[in-house]
Amino acid sequence: MLLLLSATPPLGDEAKFLALLNLLDPLTHPLEDLAGFRIKLEQRRSIGRVLLSLNHDAPGLVLRQRGAELVRSFPDDPIIQVLTPQMIAATRDAPGDLAGLCGALKEHIADSYRIHQRLIRSRRADAQGWEFRPRGPEVGDETNLSHVRTESDPADQMETLLATLEDWRFAAVESLAGDDGARTRLSERYRALLSVVGTDATEFRNWLARAEVSSLAKAKFFPRLRLRPRIMMMTNVSIPWSKAAAGC
Repeated sequence: MLLLLSATPPLGDEAKFLALLNLLDPLTHPLEDLAGFRIKLEQRRSIGRVLLSLNHDAPGLVLRQRGAELVRSFPDDPIIQVLTPQMIAATRDAPGDLAGLCGALKEHIADSYRIHQRLIRSRRADAQGWEFRPRGPEVGDETNLSHVRTESDPADQMETLLATLEDWRFAAVESLAGDDGARTRLSERYRALLSVVGTDATEFRNWLARAEVSSLAKAKFFPRLRLRPRIMMMTNVSIPWSKAAAGC
């Protein structure tokens, strides 16, 4: 799949913009048809209005008006010249066919004439075969995972750490006593704790070591939990608890 992203404006340098679209769809945007491409740019607003109005649920009068507009606007497009009269006739004789006819017209006009938000798809059935060959680690009938690297924490203390933080959260809620300011600060601290615990135990230990005594701790907004033995055991480090408690 080829994905091209560009900030090239459609107006001001039409030749360069046409060259970019030609890379995606050379049949719809030939380089030698710069004059035709300029006409497409001028018509893009009216085309967008037509696409919005080609709704099979729209009143028949509206669809007939849009159909007449399409016939006048695209006299050299054989698909529009065939489908549009069928749609106009269906507004009177076969309303059940309107959904398919309107959908076919919208798809053709969008693929052929719209400039912005283009998605050019390549189907596997159209490929020669080499484009979608398997690129996985299979070797013969067996799977070779020698290139895969796995990492794990042999202590596996994540579940215990999360349980400890949950204890802290419950105690923090109980200590709020209707103080909305403390609620916001405790929420931010809890989010920071979850983020660092999600990295690994070593990072959690280092984060606690760097944490400074906060104004919340001084104001006694932090719940006094007996978490020191558990955290010291899980992080396997000796940290002055006055500092670690402030970090929590």
